[in-house]
Amino acid sequence: MGGGTITGFNFITDNNYQNGGGKRIWALDWNPNDNYVASGSEQSNNQELVIYYFDGSTLTTTKTVEEGVQINSVNWHPTKNFLAVGENSGANPEFQVYNFNVSNGSLTLTGSGEYGSTDAMAVAWHSSGNFVEVGTDSKTSKQIISYAVNNSTGAVTEKFSVSLSGKQAVGLGAMRFSPGGNLLAVGVASDGAKDPELLVYSFNNGILALNSSFAVGTSVLNLDWSPTGTYIAVGTGNNPQLRIYAHHAASNTITLVTSVTAATVNAVAWDQTGQYLAVGYEGVPGPHIRVYFFDKSHGTLTDVGTLPAPNTDDNYGVRFSHNNSYLAAGDHSSDTIIYGVQGGMSHFLLFDNTKVIFNSDVIFNLPVHFRGNCVITGRGNGLSIVDGGGVVIHPDSTLTLEDMEFQNLEHTNLRCLTDSASLVLKNALLTLSSDYTFSRGSILFDADTTISGTNAFIYTSNVGSTIDSNSSLIIDQGVTFSYAPMGPYRNLVFMPDPTAILYLDGCTLVSTRTGLQLSGGTLAIDNAVTMSSQARFYAEGISLKSDLTVDLLGSANLQFYGIIRTD
Repeated sequence: MGGGTITGFNFITDNNYQNGGGKRIWALDWNPNDNYVASGSEQSNNQELVIYYFDGSTLTTTKTVEEGVQINSVNWHPTKNFLAVGENSGANPEFQVYNFNVSNGSLTLTGSGEYGSTDAMAVAWHSSGNFVEVGTDSKTSKQIISYAVNNSTGAVTEKFSVSLSGKQAVGLGAMRFSPGGNLLAVGVASDGAKDPELLVYSFNNGILALNSSFAVGTSVLNLDWSPTGTYIAVGTGNNPQLRIYAHHAASNTITLVTSVTAATVNAVAWDQTGQYLAVGYEGVPGPHIRVYFFDKSHGTLTDVGTLPAPNTDDNYGVRFSHNNSYLAAGDHSSDTIIYGVQGGMSHFLLFDNTKVIFNSDVIFNLPVHFRGNCVITGRGNGLSIVDGGGVVIHPDSTLTLEDMEFQNLEHTNLRCLTDSASLVLKNALLTLSSDYTFSRGSILFDADTTISGTNAFIYTSNVGSTIDSNSSLIIDQGVTFSYAPMGPYRNLVFMPDPTAILYLDGCTLVSTRTGLQLSGGTLAIDNAVTMSSQARFYAEGISLKSDLTVDLLGSANLQFYGIIRTD
């Protein structure tokens, strides 16, 4: 899988209460107000069930429970602080409902289900809060059990059960209701291709009736139903490990929409927009949490990168907060991790194959997405990015910014989602307010484009960008242009002929050990320019090829640091 660090998330905090020598966090969920996180782990020396208080910056251990067995699934009531828990068989009931008192942090058991040697693998509240479903690994009967809930006391009463013909175990946490709660998706273990592994039940007042099914061909380890549509994300251990299915209400059928082959998928979670899918992987290089953009209109999943994880452990649990501002994750080292969703990913404006014309200065205070071929014509006006706003270019899409100033360029507030996206700058001025990183996709510099400010423009994309013929890229005084692609690519700044000009005006040009090769066009030097190479070996130096025209203007003062080559 490709992709660098995703730019829509930032690491906020983590807590390692279990600290149990590599105990997996299997289950996570946010309470209705998003200020408490329930976490369930493998059996450990410390308590397996932990409730944390989250104040926006810190996770504080509030309540712990020693269950003595592995916690498989946790799910909060949709509007109240009742917590449903599914766990392995042991001294305690395998299914439990607790009332969490936020005033004193106490947990009180209000209802339960005892299954003997059977494990409770998944729990799922209905959106009404009047019912909770439990999935088990029973080898005899009652693989799915429906409980009615007293919404005042939290007491539960078994109302209905389903016994699967293949006696297939429900996957760990693999049970989710559709939007509105009229359907329940259940993922089960494979019984040798005899029975389907993805099941959808119609739900009516606690009664379940099989609506549709799909033969996945392997055990469903986990799943999540998109909160905005008909799509079900499924994680498995066999190729392809990540799959998106669509449930068609008109025909009561399920079809495979798209899939990704990568590594065993331990957890999946949709964000509240249904546009992004967080995936917890096992055994992939680097941080094991990845996020995908799901394009409903094209039925495609696009990897937008790995999260900035504090470690490289396998990930076993993911869950977005209800306000979509945070993502909770659990790993192999007992860490419960919180990420912030930058730019309020739950709200954005989408332009599709659109031309936008500015007749005055414009402010973006939320993410604005562009799909297809889009153009912003500034007519000499400015675009300012404030309060988490930004410009996002979708896969296989192009955005042209022409005759305008892009103000407050910083961090990644102008970005391509993937390498298949591209940005065209035509008579544009980019004004840096902080260091800015361009990490995915390509840029075409058409006509004259100037980068100004006193910060760094950092080019880390592995895709080449072009200064077009009869065009100039001007790096203004005080700016540092840092060439730092994530791969071993030296020639990602392409100039087709001498009329393509890289104009360095009182700035600094820096190249990492990857090395920068300039050829074909014209390099113009004006005022005091520093050219710096971080190379350790001659082959890594900045290379000025023989077909590159170099113009030293009358006021030029050029200083070299490191290895600068002429080839």
